[in-house]
Amino acid sequence: CVVIFFIMTVDSFLYLQGDVDSVYANLFSWILPCGVFVVPFIDITLRSFGVVNTLQVTNGIGFVFGILLLIPSCLPVQAVNFGIFTCFRAFLYATLNTFIAYSFGVNTMGRLMGFVFTMAAIVTLLQYPFSVWAGATSFTTVNSVLLLTLGLFPVLATLIFQRSRNRGRTIVTATMVSHGSSEYGSIKLEEGVTL
Repeated sequence: CVVIFFIMTVDSFLYLQGDVDSVYANLFSWILPCGVFVVPFIDITLRSFGVVNTLQVTNGIGFVFGILLLIPSCLPVQAVNFGIFTCFRAFLYATLNTFIAYSFGVNTMGRLMGFVFTMAAIVTLLQYPFSVWAGATSFTTVNSVLLLTLGLFPVLATLIFQRSRNRGRTIVTATMVSHGSSEYGSIKLEEGVTL
C-alpha cells in the first residue's frame, strides 16, 4: 500500500517539496525501473538470511524510505530516497511471493496472491481520498500513518510464518495392517513428510 500510494502521489508530493519544474519527478521515472538490478541482492539475502529475515530486511528498507520521506523540503534527499524506494519495491514483491510460496505451498499460492492483491486494490481505492486530502495540505500526516502501519507488518508476518511452521511439524500416524482374513492385525507407524 505504501508503494502504490507513493507512486500515485509522487508528482504532487515533489511539487509541494519545491519541484515546480518536475526535474525530480522525471528523475524518479528513470530510477524506478532500475529495480531489476536489485534482484541479485534479493537472491543473496534470501539464501543468506532466509525468507522471514528477508521480510524483516524488506521492512527495514521500507522504514528507512518512510523516515526519509518525512524530511521536509529537501529534494536532494528525496533523490536518494528514490533509489531506496526502488530497492524496497523490488524486495517487497520478490520476498512476498517467496514468503507465500514457502509458507503456504505452491498449491495455494495463486489464491493467496489473488487475495493479497485484491486487498491491496481495495486499500488503493481508499487511498485516493487520502491523496486528495494530503495534496491539499501536506503529505506528512498521511506518510506518518503509512510509516506506522509499515511497522506493524513485521510482527504480523512473523506470527503468520511461525503459525504455518508449527503446522508443518512431523506427525507419526498409526495405520492398521491386516493379515489375510484374520481379525487381528499389526500397527504400522509411519512418519509424515513435512516442509
